[in-house]
Amino acid sequence: MKRVLITGSEGFIAKELASRFKHNKEIDLLLTNRKNLDVLDSSSVDNFFSHNEGIGSIDYVIHTAVAGGRRLKSDGPEVIYQNLLMFDLKTHIKVGNV
Repeated sequence: MKRVLITGSEGFIAKELASRFKHNKEIDLLLTNRKNLDVLDSSSVDNFFSHNEGIGSIDYVIHTAVAGGRRLKSDGPEVIYQNLLMFDLKTHIKVGNV
């Protein structure tokens, strides 16, 4: 069984993905939203992953969370940079300057 974390679970894309994955017995879904995981706060991310380590490893992360809750036409590169910070905090992927 694969463990899949979907961030931004209250958004349109995450809800659609979760509805498609929930019937697949090969996938264990872990859904987060801004109430239980602030992806821009390193201590919140650390606490979340520390708390969930005992449950099992996370095989895939589908990051659909967005700063401010919605993608706006006026959003610039800084919004993309902010939303990628979670991966800079928890993985070897380093987010460069935008």
